[in-house]
Amino acid sequence: APNLKPSNVCTNDELQLNDAATRLKWILQHTMGAPRAFENRRQEVALLSGSPVESVDDNAVVESFRACVEAGSDGLLLEYLLQSKLAVHLGQGLI
Repeated sequence: APNLKPSNVCTNDELQLNDAATRLKWILQHTMGAPRAFENRRQEVALLSGSPVESVDDNAVVESFRACVEAGSDGLLLEYLLQSKLAVHLGQGLI
């Protein structure tokens, strides 16, 4: 969508903040169709660490997302992407 840019959908406060958490929240909501993903990940981080949800800050959530795609860490999403095929050519079609 040509009009889908942060300046069209974010508040002035969000635009001024412009940190990793704000950018990630925007990406998840507006480009990936996952508006609850950031808060869901916060709950997951809390559960896995045995901490109350309120004690998990935005930076911990961002780091959790990063860890999924970082080489040399657990990087489950990175490993999945490295092993997967984004498209397969079958006959005359591309799937």
